[in-house]
Amino acid sequence: MDVVWDSVGGAAGRQAVEALAPGGRFVVYGVASGTGTEIPGALVYARGLTVIGYGAGNPALDHSRRHALQARALAEAAVGRPRPVVGRRYRLEEAPTAHTALAARETVGKVLLVP
Repeated sequence: MDVVWDSVGGAAGRQAVEALAPGGRFVVYGVASGTGTEIPGALVYARGLTVIGYGAGNPALDHSRRHALQARALAEAAVGRPRPVVGRRYRLEEAPTAHTALAARETVGKVLLVP
């Protein structure tokens, strides 16, 4: 992968870092797992990775820059880029099973409920 947007952190974040291609970017914007992603500096150096913290509290992004980036992201989404990874589809009647998988952090990508 070239870019990872990590809102989970912890072990899941570390797995995502390991999946990055050389020269990849790792963007942190949350820690839903309760712990941040530990990323060894040697790994960043050896693979030429870029690690970026993104969020409302990021002093490196003033309001106008954040607004411009969000506008660009929405424009890209409007033309079909980026495309979300759909990890699993569940029938609507399987919603409890889907929720259990999400709560147990057993999912990758998006989980869809379909009629």
